[in-house]
Amino acid sequence: MANDPSILVADPDPAVGRWWVERLATLGAGAHAMQTPAQVLLALATGKVELLLTTGDHAPADLQAMLQAAHKQAVAPLLAVAAATNDELERALRLGCRGLLARDADDARL
Repeated sequence: MANDPSILVADPDPAVGRWWVERLATLGAGAHAMQTPAQVLLALATGKVELLLTTGDHAPADLQAMLQAAHKQAVAPLLAVAAATNDELERALRLGCRGLLARDADDARL
């Protein structure tokens, strides 16, 4: 179990989740993608997730439930974005994320 990925990618679109998992793998990080809030909440409850990466594309109530669960489990939530801008960073913080990760991963603001 120690080799299980500790990054959880939450997006309702499987293709988007897969893209992030593959991108994180190129950076040497293992990740799992999950589409439904229920899957994400169950995974967070295991206590084995260290980072939650979300695109913010779930329904607002579902997104808030996932972020609140992440905070309760001491999991750092990040917002996945196309480009790291001040507006996106403000959006991430407003949602309750601790920062963001841009698609190019050259400008991660944590």
